[in-house]
Amino acid sequence: MPRVTAAAPAGEPAKAAAPVAIADPVVSTTVPSSWDRTADVVVLGTGLSGLATAISAADAGASVLVLEKMDQAHEGGNSRVSANIWWGMNDAILGVDYILALEKGSITDPDIVQYIAQGIQANLPYIKSLGGDYGIALPSSAEWPVYPGASTVVAYYGVKVNGTPQFGGGHLWQLYRDNVTKRASSITVLYNTPATGLFQNPSTKEVYGVQANGGTLNIKANKAVVLACGGFEYNFDMQHQYLPAWPIHGFGTPGNTGDGIKMAQQAGADLWHMNVINGGTPQNMIVPEFSYPITMPTMPANNGYIFVDKHGNRYVNESIGFGRHGWEVCEYTLFFNGTEGDFLRIPTWAIFDDTARRAGPLAPASAFTWFGWYSGYTWSKDNSAEIAQGWILQGKDIPTLAALIAADPDNNNPAGQPTIDATGAGLQATITRWNGLVTAGADTDFGRPKATMAAITTAPFYAVKLWPGNVNTQGGPRRNTSQQVVGVNGNVIPRLYAVGECGSFWGWTYQGGGNLNECMFSGRTAGTNAAAETPWS
Repeated sequence: MPRVTAAAPAGEPAKAAAPVAIADPVVSTTVPSSWDRTADVVVLGTGLSGLATAISAADAGASVLVLEKMDQAHEGGNSRVSANIWWGMNDAILGVDYILALEKGSITDPDIVQYIAQGIQANLPYIKSLGGDYGIALPSSAEWPVYPGASTVVAYYGVKVNGTPQFGGGHLWQLYRDNVTKRASSITVLYNTPATGLFQNPSTKEVYGVQANGGTLNIKANKAVVLACGGFEYNFDMQHQYLPAWPIHGFGTPGNTGDGIKMAQQAGADLWHMNVINGGTPQNMIVPEFSYPITMPTMPANNGYIFVDKHGNRYVNESIGFGRHGWEVCEYTLFFNGTEGDFLRIPTWAIFDDTARRAGPLAPASAFTWFGWYSGYTWSKDNSAEIAQGWILQGKDIPTLAALIAADPDNNNPAGQPTIDATGAGLQATITRWNGLVTAGADTDFGRPKATMAAITTAPFYAVKLWPGNVNTQGGPRRNTSQQVVGVNGNVIPRLYAVGECGSFWGWTYQGGGNLNECMFSGRTAGTNAAAETPWS
């Protein structure tokens, strides 16, 4: 499949691109005298939440038009490239306790928490009604087992379609996509059609329709508009305003540039969870050959690696970096040093030796990221090709490697000066300390498990520059249990709904699979309620 390409956004040169960013959305208070297209419900986005919305609206008797800003080859958003893990609960009461613990006060409304629990419980029966089932139930399902109610969580991996288990990225999304196709008489999907604005009655604040393709296409929504267009992973200006650290590069679709959030703001929406992401650990490599990040699903197979900051100091138990979610596991990476005025661990450097280099590819084939799904790139088995391309720095000894890191402008302080000791003395001290811990059989500095520790001793030596990775953001327009968008005055904005990642219910702490869960139940709710609206004309 073709790659999506475009220039990098302003303020982030040579890092990651925003390949499909559009101009700031607008809200027009002038209703067009004529419409180019009309549907009862207009849905923005073909991710899982958008498809769930479309199916439910169609089944409730509505005509549905789905707008997708990407081309058909790249539809599906983050849902399509995710690992397709989702979860259920054996007990709704305990489930409420677990959800409250995850939210950490970011949602306190008992009706919303109860709604989330009930929605999660209803997902599996609904999947069965679509012709699917869960693939397998995973042991040790609760990602945060010490939280109240954790015992009720059952995580599912993959789906069964017609009794056949299907695992890996895309299959849950595909089940819904196939059901959209079955409803082709009621659901139309337009590709390469980015929504660029809303039409809103200035008096009643009702949303009447959608402006698309920069104003060249005016679409009437007889009943409602549903924002299912994701978050702001690829909008670095929004990162600078809302996240506590940056840049944080997305694992998923470059289509998530905050368009729906800005449209909702223009229409008067309140926002929530804008500081929350699903990710943050150092896991993304940025190279000129690709306009989206290379996500590193592993580190050297022999475990002979460490993470160091811009000074060359180790700062974390590296083994936590690939398998848990939310701010609680990436607080070390995103640390801001007020004295130095910098994010000392952005970027992070993974340091390893030649034994580790030969142990296996750093980025083996993986369909759980945009890079793995669409790039078509095959990583070399011994990482030699990537060294030759300059993606991995190589030094004959530690001083040489430290000098290469010092020469990288991303490793400078705010004054533009290298922060690492270019002589290599500091980095060598860090590696010597690490090797001593390995020999002693215990990481008394950060608690990395003994089984994940191997020495760094064999020249040449290597460094990989890693940026914090992000599965998705969670923030956006505040929603109620009907999935209606709530305005800054506390009232709903009539005929405007939001689902999935666009204003997610999930707050500070994240349980893996929660977003796909939410996509399904929020889409069902929004589609049913949008279809029940009385046409405005």
